[in-house]
Amino acid sequence: MLERIIDFLRSKPGYRNEGGYRLSNILKKQGWDVDEQICRKALYRFSKENEMGVSEDDLDQVNQIKKQHQRISDVNRIERKLWRNRVRFENALTDLNSELINALDKEKIILDDVSSDVRYTKNKMIVQLTDTHFNELVNLKGNKYDFYVASKRLQKYANEIKIMVRARDISDVVLALTGDLLNSDRRIDELLNTATNRAHASILGAKLIANFIADIHTVANVTVLSVSGNESRMKDEFSFDDFLLSDNYDFLIYNMLKMLLEDNDGIQFLDTDPFEAILSINGTKILVTHGTNVKKDTQQSIQQIVGKHAIKGDIIDYIIFGHIHFANITDLYSRSGSLVGGNTYSERELNLATIASQVIHFVDDNGDIHNYRVNLQNTDGYDGYSISNDYDAYNPQLSNYKKRSKVINL
Repeated sequence: MLERIIDFLRSKPGYRNEGGYRLSNILKKQGWDVDEQICRKALYRFSKENEMGVSEDDLDQVNQIKKQHQRISDVNRIERKLWRNRVRFENALTDLNSELINALDKEKIILDDVSSDVRYTKNKMIVQLTDTHFNELVNLKGNKYDFYVASKRLQKYANEIKIMVRARDISDVVLALTGDLLNSDRRIDELLNTATNRAHASILGAKLIANFIADIHTVANVTVLSVSGNESRMKDEFSFDDFLLSDNYDFLIYNMLKMLLEDNDGIQFLDTDPFEAILSINGTKILVTHGTNVKKDTQQSIQQIVGKHAIKGDIIDYIIFGHIHFANITDLYSRSGSLVGGNTYSERELNLATIASQVIHFVDDNGDIHNYRVNLQNTDGYDGYSISNDYDAYNPQLSNYKKRSKVINL
């Protein structure tokens, strides 16, 4: 405190002739916790400095040097904090990766080879699976969602797909995973504290999709591709950089699916751009993306996207995406709904009443595109894929969620 008062006198030389009592009162009015005695000591020390011939210019220079030193100290402190947080984050991801590898080591899925039973046709089907948000919990009046509900909705979706495969004489199905497969905990402390649970949630999501693929594989060959969404990012900020786009749970789950299923005939995985992929099917070019770049004026955004690719020499005929959780099928694009259905964000922030749905796209041998929206809200009659042995990894959060109630009975 003594040095602080002396610094004050150096910056306010007009107070140097005040006595200890008056100086203490002046500083107290400014919120300082001082007394008369320490002010007298400061005045004495300051007067000795002046007797030694220290000029005001010298004092100003000293103060300037001190400020520069303090600025350097502040910058170093911030840099150390940023570096420490980055190291903690990378260590957390390393732990997560180890958890996943250990859990998947003995989980490879070998399916019956049905490729010889599939009669090749030029008619193709694109199955879109988007915005599954597997670890999201919804407990609204008109909608419930957890891993069990997701499992039932996926099974219903697969059943509709198989019906359409047979009805439209389809031999090959493209499964387009268009992002936001899993919600993420993006704060570092949460990631550190929940690495194991998050690893299990990622595995459980991958297993659900693997069962979904296996179900479709009973009637058709399956090719899988993935683009990244915005909600599954592992870090705080969303970026359009390829490296950061692949630094998320969508990319993680996709690679887990490859580990689980890549040894099966009739199932292949495509490595594509993490932001968007262009499919050329029967002469028709279809752009697959999550939809983060599609703004409120959808029609204008679609035209801008088409124009951007046209400049590069790719004439896009159709665009499929998700992101908004609200299905909309048009002549130029198709936006799928979500597996979740209505949640607090869609109801309160977007003011949308939505239900769970996904969209199937058909490409005829002449390149014509047809779309079919599948309502997945009601799952009566479906048991879902078996996940009981894995669900306990997520149950602690589910039980805590169920403890909350909007109605309190006293």
